[in-house]
Amino acid sequence: AQSERSAAEAQAVEKRALDALQADAHDLKKTISELNLQREHMVREAAQTQQQLKQDRQAFEEEMKHKKTLFEHTAKSTNIRKEEELAHLDTRIKDRSSQLEK
Repeated sequence: AQSERSAAEAQAVEKRALDALQADAHDLKKTISELNLQREHMVREAAQTQQQLKQDRQAFEEEMKHKKTLFEHTAKSTNIRKEEELAHLDTRIKDRSSQLEK
């Protein structure tokens, strides 16, 4: 009777240990699933961020190209205007000089 009770107690202890291990395994599987979901979410976010950065860079490059063109056009227009003013001043100086020589 004593050995039967010891065997039953040993079996109960083993059952509790097995139940605890199964519970731990279940918790670990749940944790792994949650971590995998988090990883997938982070990968998606990283891909979206990378795409957004690519779009931002393209927009920036287009804006810089436009500004460069605008600057070059403005500089060219300014130079043309200044050359015209200089030519006009040269003409006035020549006219004055010829008047003074007379």
